Amino acid sequence: MISNNKKHTLYAHWLGPKGKGKTITKAEYKCIKTGMSYSKVKYLIGGPGKLEYSYEDDYCYIKSYSWKGNGLSKAIIDFDYGKVSGKYQHGLK
Repeated sequence: MISNNKKHTLYAHWLGPKGKGKTITKAEYKCIKTGMSYSKVKYLIGGPGKLEYSYEDDYCYIKSYSWKGNGLSKAIIDFDYGKVSGKYQHGLK
C-alpha cells in the first residue's frame, strides 16, 4: 500500500515479448487465432512481418505477412481487413 506522506519511486516493467525480434516459434504460431488483429499478432511475435502479398477488390482486402523462424523455417499469416483469416508454417520448432 502506498501512503500519501512518503516519497515513492515507481518503475515501469515491460510485459511484452522478450528479445524475440521478428522470429516466430511454434508456440507463438499456435497462439495465433482466426480474427486476431495484425497488431496483436505483431505484439505476440515481437515485431512486424514482411509483406509478401497484397490484394484488394470489392469483397476482400487481403495482406499476407511472413515471419522467419530458426534456420529455414517460417510462418505466413493471411489477414483479411486486418484480421487473421489463415495461417501456414513450415518447420517451426
